[in-house]
Amino acid sequence: MPRELGAKTLEAWVKLDNLDQRGGSAISVQNVDGGQFDAIVFGEREPRRWMSGSNSYTRSKSFGGREEIDAKSGFVHIAMTYAEDGAITAYRNGKLYGKTYRTGRSKYLAKNHQVLFGLRHGNSAGAGRMLAGQVDRAQLYDRVLSAEEIAISANVRYVTKAELVAALTPMQRKTRNEQKAEISRLKGALSKIQKKKVYAVRPVRFAGDETLRKG
Repeated sequence: MPRELGAKTLEAWVKLDNLDQRGGSAISVQNVDGGQFDAIVFGEREPRRWMSGSNSYTRSKSFGGREEIDAKSGFVHIAMTYAEDGAITAYRNGKLYGKTYRTGRSKYLAKNHQVLFGLRHGNSAGAGRMLAGQVDRAQLYDRVLSAEEIAISANVRYVTKAELVAALTPMQRKTRNEQKAEISRLKGALSKIQKKKVYAVRPVRFAGDETLRKG
């Protein structure tokens, strides 16, 4: 990552293969040597609960959130914010997960940290470090998202192009097809123009001669 990272938000949409796994991470930020990290971790210290993983548990405490019961049957949205004052807050499906706690803050120097997916920390797979499941999307912000922003993000549904086209009225679909045909025609005309040779005439000044000649 090219810039220094202090305050941040980690966010992921996660589906788990089983709810009894311990210690896998959906998304992590770590120093390139793996010595310092912050991560969205499942079940490492408390079975079936989400936690903020960190090196030697330096910034890890219990949020006191409820046990996970839904992540095996479908994707759940998990977000964790890390403030400059050391406050760490977790959200599940857009709602506060347990309680905020405060620890020491972490900072990552520019060009000396990286983002991991599925691996809690380190540079290779290890026992208890890997997530068994799927990460549909994951996002890193270089600031603390507000509770409102996280609620909006958790409930954003991505609409496909096919769904958009299917929702058009017959008149809108007709207009779209006409515009696509016109775009195709213009692209073809532009391609023909670009294939033709174009000669430019420009002024040239010769040393010792104040007159301009065209060449």
